[in-house]
Amino acid sequence: MFAFLRTVLSRIGGLFGRARFDIEADDEVRTHLSLLTERFVRTGMSPEDARYAALRQFGGITPLKEELRERHMWPQLETTWQDVRYALRHLRKSPGFAVAAVLTLALGIGANSTVFTIINTAFLRPLPVEKPEQLVFLNQGGNANLSYPDYREFRNGTRELSGLAACRFAPVGLSVSNGNSRAWAYEATGNYFGVLGVQAYLGRMIGPEDDGQPGANPVAVLSYRTWQQRFAADPNVTGRSIKINGLGYTVIGVAPRGFFGTERILSPDLWVPMSMEAQIEPGNNWLDTRQTTNIWVIGRVEAGVSLAQTEASLNRIAEQLAHDYPSTNEGMNIRLSPPGL
Repeated sequence: MFAFLRTVLSRIGGLFGRARFDIEADDEVRTHLSLLTERFVRTGMSPEDARYAALRQFGGITPLKEELRERHMWPQLETTWQDVRYALRHLRKSPGFAVAAVLTLALGIGANSTVFTIINTAFLRPLPVEKPEQLVFLNQGGNANLSYPDYREFRNGTRELSGLAACRFAPVGLSVSNGNSRAWAYEATGNYFGVLGVQAYLGRMIGPEDDGQPGANPVAVLSYRTWQQRFAADPNVTGRSIKINGLGYTVIGVAPRGFFGTERILSPDLWVPMSMEAQIEPGNNWLDTRQTTNIWVIGRVEAGVSLAQTEASLNRIAEQLAHDYPSTNEGMNIRLSPPGL
């Protein structure tokens, strides 16, 4: 390994020390010719004949020097360096083109970096929850949304899932002491954070006790980013009153740093109980409407239970729903997928 590194360094060094190398190569060639000439003289040749014989055996001085050069540096590197010097000379002569070339490279590198960031965010980064590999997303055929009444049927009817939670994005108006702004809220079921295994950074998260009677619990959990940016990282933020869509809510907690919800691209500013839906989305009461399929459902598979078993169990419930509610659930079929998209 060390010998290989020495060879690499020697060849790269040779690339940038061409003049010095040529001098050393001349010395080495003269030494070899001298030694071989002396050997022929000892066999009885005259000095002149011995020198010619040595030259014939070497095949000439120039080929020998080229062979030595290839042993000390890579021709590909030398050619590349020549191309680079040629390009630099032309760029100096055309500064406008040089600027355009640099900007083009910068844009290309920036675009590649942006694409990688999106791919990393959307596909590679695991959800920041407890044991994310156990989580699954419920899809109704090609539709990723279910109705809230159907969600309750699946939540109460399957044993292959240790928990089944639901959420929905909704734009809201957020009013705090430093002004009003638009924000994105997650309407989340009371078991949402429990199913994910997410603990609060400050205070507590929304629990089943907050998601009972519709409209009875105006509480909110702030994202870590919202707490820092809109509440100046106030350590006493829990218990503070805010207004969402003009109605009073109490901050009960702050989510942990790095938790961005269960969608990989859309990140919420705060969470509220799903039972507050009528206040969050005025005039759009869908909690008891089976025709409105607008919530995302995420579950945690029990340890030792396969996805095939879980799907089969959920589809038995789907068949029953299709029988009981043919106008809305006919042909209902559940497929599981990784969460977050």
